[in-house]
Amino acid sequence: MKKAYEYSKICDADVCVGIRIRETGQVHILSVDASGFWAFLTSQLSSYYPTPSLITDRDLEKTGEDITVTTAR
Repeated sequence: MKKAYEYSKICDADVCVGIRIRETGQVHILSVDASGFWAFLTSQLSSYYPTPSLITDRDLEKTGEDITVTTAR
């Protein structure tokens, strides 16, 4: 997630990364999208269960740390 965020800043690119944990079905999405190009993705996944977690560039800027995705076993 951090590398995709860094890429978006260095290359001035809109980035969207999706990760689905097979075991739990949980979806994690990073959206660094100033243009709104990837906005449809959030609406498409809003009915998905379990509810996807959405991380934005603002979240990464606030923490200044790596985002760690944890799964329950």
